[in-house]
Amino acid sequence: MSIFSIDKPKEWFKNKFQSHKMYLIVMYKRNLKYSLFTIATSEKTFIYNGGEYYLDADMGTREVSTGLSAFFFHEDVSMPFKIKHNIDDLIESVSGEDKGIALALNPNSLKGFIKSQVIEKVLKGQELSDEMAFMKKLIIINLLVSGAVLVVVAKSMGWI
Repeated sequence: MSIFSIDKPKEWFKNKFQSHKMYLIVMYKRNLKYSLFTIATSEKTFIYNGGEYYLDADMGTREVSTGLSAFFFHEDVSMPFKIKHNIDDLIESVSGEDKGIALALNPNSLKGFIKSQVIEKVLKGQELSDEMAFMKKLIIINLLVSGAVLVVVAKSMGWI
């Protein structure tokens, strides 16, 4: 918001003196996008785009950066919904038997996991380099043997 905007002083006033009446709304749209806005109301309802929505205190959650109560709505539903994540079930379903994936999902251990993956790839690259050197030697031996066979065939045919 611009410093010279008319809405800037209104927002400052609401944040300063009406914070107990302010709510953060996350409105999911029909087009699979969402809108994020604040409202100031002492009522249990608010109007948005011609629809009336109900603020249920049990369905709100505290948003950390603004300090406001946050509510999640869908454009077609007048009641808020909660977004809860059961992280243990999520990690279990994603990782299955491979515990390395569970380590990769943990943000505290991700750096170490990435380093170990890089080290593993470097070691595999070294193995690949060794295999390529071996293939190069085989090709050189094959060329020498083919050249010797060509010389023998050429002598037997009388070309040399």
